[in-house]
Amino acid sequence: MFESIKEKTGAAKLEHPIIIAGIVILSVILSFAIAKGGLPTVIGLIILLPALVYLNRLFSYPTLGVITLLLFSFVAIGLTRYIVGVPLGLGVDGLLILSYIAIFSKIFIKKLILIKLTATLLIFCSFGLLMQFSSFLIHKL
Repeated sequence: MFESIKEKTGAAKLEHPIIIAGIVILSVILSFAIAKGGLPTVIGLIILLPALVYLNRLFSYPTLGVITLLLFSFVAIGLTRYIVGVPLGLGVDGLLILSYIAIFSKIFIKKLILIKLTATLLIFCSFGLLMQFSSFLIHKL
């Protein structure tokens, strides 16, 4: 059934009935989501495609995560002067964990290539977790 799809290339794959049915079902689901959610749903769907492309590149080249983390950390520090009350530090922590997962997946695939980078990210991740827990403890006291 799917062998005929694998043999075709390019736009010829769109001629298969399963692909056409999938596109119709996906468009109906997305149209209901947009009708119910409104503008926030549209903005979320627009952001979704570049985010998926970034995740694809991140898991292909884990050093991209470290570069993005470095750039975003400086941007987050600068934005906290002008935007008050937005937890941009959690975005830095999220990028750190995401790049750490990407590095581990790359290590298990290519057998321990990025050891120094992994050790460095482990130190930064543990420091971030310690800072997070210490802020919880300070607020509890």
